[in-house]
Amino acid sequence: MANNSLIQSARRMYESKYRPESKQWIADTVQAVGGVAASIASSVKSTREENMSDLAKKQESTMTSIENNDIASENFSNTFVELKSRFSDFNKISSNPFKSKEERKQASLEMQKIMKSMDNFQADAQHIDAYKTSTLQNPDVSEFATLGELADDAAVLGQKAVEDYQYMLPGNDKNLPTGIYVEQLKTGKLVRLSELEPPIKVARKTISNETIIDQKFVKDASKLTFDQINRVSLEEINRFQSNTAEKASMYFDKRAGFGEGNDSFIEYHVKNTHAKDEEWNSMSEEDYNVKMQQYKNQIKTAFKIDDTILDTPYKLYKQNYNRNIYNAALANKEKEQSKTKTFQQMYPNQYNAQMSIVKGLNENTGFFVGGKYVVADEKGRFSVGELQTGKAMPDAKKYTRDEIINLAKLDPTVSRFLQTKSEDKKETNSEAERLINKYSNTPTTNTGITLEDIQKANPDLFKN
Repeated sequence: MANNSLIQSARRMYESKYRPESKQWIADTVQAVGGVAASIASSVKSTREENMSDLAKKQESTMTSIENNDIASENFSNTFVELKSRFSDFNKISSNPFKSKEERKQASLEMQKIMKSMDNFQADAQHIDAYKTSTLQNPDVSEFATLGELADDAAVLGQKAVEDYQYMLPGNDKNLPTGIYVEQLKTGKLVRLSELEPPIKVARKTISNETIIDQKFVKDASKLTFDQINRVSLEEINRFQSNTAEKASMYFDKRAGFGEGNDSFIEYHVKNTHAKDEEWNSMSEEDYNVKMQQYKNQIKTAFKIDDTILDTPYKLYKQNYNRNIYNAALANKEKEQSKTKTFQQMYPNQYNAQMSIVKGLNENTGFFVGGKYVVADEKGRFSVGELQTGKAMPDAKKYTRDEIINLAKLDPTVSRFLQTKSEDKKETNSEAERLINKYSNTPTTNTGITLEDIQKANPDLFKN
């Protein structure tokens, strides 16, 4: 579909009964719902797909596109001729000795403005080049993007977009800075090319990173405490919540395996909010989809006003998710342990003997190792001694604590009861801390958002 058809579609939408009260063409709507709106939405999406396909096949700079398009080339040529004529006239004045100093100075200033306008034209064209490159690299637009933003994006990407460029010269009647402008579809206003930004894209890296962390938790949950799991998870959430674009994608875009298989967090949140609502659960599929879309639109509007509106619900969801991971890991661990006999169950006598060694090492009291009675001296060294006196044998060899542990060959289920000496604690790195450090080192922040704040911001959605 040509860009002018897209413009006509946008204008029809603007004039329709679906126009928001803000008088912006569907600018505050995630997706159009029903009737004319649905038709326009389909048209915009198909136009964008066509323009994306053409762009991928024929990648050329904006200035080249202008040169290769008869209408755009003529517009730019006329603009250039006008600037050249003005520059020539002002140059004559600036170099005329019979003109006053003030006149020559003003002419020089006008010449500088003309040169600046040419620089602005080039900068605007280069901005669109970068815009198209970034879109080709990541074409997936977030569900958070409005239909108006999609329409403007489709228009920018179209091969005939250059035909609609308007060149603002110094002293233009619209009192706009010099540069290349286009009419923005969702507002009907002229916007300079260098001010155009692509709609929010799907935050692939952030979503993938969260999935990777979740998978690691599933694997290592039994080695961590729930607080440790939750801490790392919330650190990751705090990181993406500092970026509005990433956060919008995390909340509004569908994810494989999320919710009921392929939901977005918004869909999960709305379903969870109305889980016990009889009217909601008894709807037909068509009514359900319309109602869901209306809720998503409401939440999006609230998010645009305050992008922290969903932070607390998401953290609460994540805490519950982490708790489920932790409980499942513990249950699985207990199940596996019940299938395997422990060292204590298999060799009770050896277990008791080794536990007496551990007690002796912890309390510096006598114990048997390999059939020999071992005693400790006041310096924490060990040697063979007499059971009756509890004293070391004369000239008996002295052993360190670690040497005794090696000689005793303690089973891991026994050695875990050994007390760590205070001077060694600084060097100890527990398995739990190792896993924590492996996942994240981001400092935790507090958004300060409460459920009461959210309920006040959108009472219809968050009512009980």
